[in-house]
Amino acid sequence: MSICCVCGKELSDGAFNLKDKFELLGHVFICKECANKIGIKSMWSATTYTAEKAKKKYFDLYPAEKDKMRGADDVDPEHVRKLINAGKGTEAYEYVRDTAGTGQYGVSDIISKAMKSTRGSSEDFISKIQSIPNSDTTWTKKEVLYLETVLREDEEVLHTVSGIMSQNNVSISGNFRESAQHSSGSTRTWLLVLTNKRVIMINRHLLVGTEYIEIPLDTVNAVSMQARLLLGTISIMHGSGGVIIDNVIKENGASFVSKANEAIESIKNKNTDRIVEAINSSKGETALSVADELKKFKELLDMGAISQDEFDAQKARLLK
Repeated sequence: MSICCVCGKELSDGAFNLKDKFELLGHVFICKECANKIGIKSMWSATTYTAEKAKKKYFDLYPAEKDKMRGADDVDPEHVRKLINAGKGTEAYEYVRDTAGTGQYGVSDIISKAMKSTRGSSEDFISKIQSIPNSDTTWTKKEVLYLETVLREDEEVLHTVSGIMSQNNVSISGNFRESAQHSSGSTRTWLLVLTNKRVIMINRHLLVGTEYIEIPLDTVNAVSMQARLLLGTISIMHGSGGVIIDNVIKENGASFVSKANEAIESIKNKNTDRIVEAINSSKGETALSVADELKKFKELLDMGAISQDEFDAQKARLLK
């Protein structure tokens, strides 16, 4: 549900889309009642106003209504941090937009300030990312700044690379989260990030705002790279889709792929250990038949939690 940036009224229709900080149409609205009071009569006239200009004119004309004024001070930074750290980036964006009555660039600034209370300065964060061996943030500084706002408190960045991705090379499924703001078939520079929990892809573009995709590591089957002379193409495959990032510097891409597969293997091993521990624990309470144990190990094999060799070894042990 959209919110009027002046009076805070929920909008179903009957609203104008205002411009954002950089004179682009942003996702911030003003209801027709408030718009008419300041002379906005059509969608065309609305395009001459940003949210801040519209609010300033309204309260210059109607100073007695300044108690309606909404802005960054109305945003609860602790609530923003909780949403971001819980991986609810979209909810955080909508909360800030509707509470502060600002567009996407204003939202990004507010979120960044809220997150800085738990992290160092942005420049420190950029330096930290750039210090990772073989990481590449060429042409993606603004994406790195956005990355700072979406990392969780227990999340560590392991590697980053920059590359080109076409929307035609993205297979969206339930394991992906993506902004709806994109042009089908367009090609842009993305920041590809590996953490100890997720693979994250970020593109910040003046015309369409921020595009954001995440894939939990425990759903990724494999990460590979096809190398050419200087550049390469990284493919990330999971149970029901995949992503292809092109024009990645070969050396950086190879390092990214190696670290990604190490992280995936580590997660699989941890999952296997937990499941086997649960099986062993249950054996102490209830004697499982050989058939039951074989069935459980077959399920682990089908999940990709153990290898075929590990399954065969367990099978041989049980059949003895």
